[in-house]
This record gives sequence, structure tokens and C-alpha cells, in this order.
Amino acid sequence: MMELMPGDIRRFVLAMPSIPHLEAILLLRGEPGRAWNANAIARNLYMSEDTASRVMKHLCFAGICMPLPDRPDLVVYQPDSVSIDDLIGRVASFYSHNLIEVTNIIHANSGQEQVQKIRQLADAFNLQKDE
Repeated sequence: MMELMPGDIRRFVLAMPSIPHLEAILLLRGEPGRAWNANAIARNLYMSEDTASRVMKHLCFAGICMPLPDRPDLVVYQPDSVSIDDLIGRVASFYSHNLIEVTNIIHANSGQEQVQKIRQLADAFNLQKDE
């Protein structure tokens, strides 16, 4: 039985620029203390290193991960707030049980300009921080 998608998870999914962005978030969240470079993300998610590098930059901009101060080529999962981390955890759980629904929403909504989607993702988290 498919569960109903909560509103905050739907907003998060609608703001997701691509499936690789969501997969990268979940990968980094799975090993929160690990420092990741584009090559490691690319290998784990079967994407090009250039794509992984762009995704890393987008996730840093959105406040989901942070580059290491002494090694800007490495990022760690570090959401801007506990509420964002909680939301990502709930998205991960929902996604694991509703993969097709989530991927269909992201694919159907991926026609927008990617820069606009990155801003929407960051704005979604800024709204979350203000609440």
C-alpha cells in the first residue's frame, strides 16, 4: 500500500533538480562523518566526475553539505539545521518505500532550468530554518 506523501516531503521532492542530486544527498547522509570528493561520489552513483562535482557545489549552496575548510575539493554532509537533517531523514525513509512515485515527480518536474531548481532547493531549506 502506497503511503500519502507529506507536504514538506513533496515540497522537497518538487525542489529537487535531478535524481542524482537526491541520490548524492542520501549517499552523503549515509556516512555523515566521511569527507567525499567528486570522484568518490561519481563512482558510488555511476555518474561522471563532472556531474558529481556540479552536484556537490549545488548541495553546498543549498546548505546540505559543507566543503572542508582546508580541502575545498572535499565535502561532508552537514545540513544547516537539525530540522533540515530531520526532513532529509524522512525523505530518505519515504523514498525507500516509494521510489517510483518520488522519481516520477522529480522527472516530471525536471524541465525547469537547473539553476532555478537549485535556488528552489536552497529556498526550501531557508523556509524550513525560519519556521
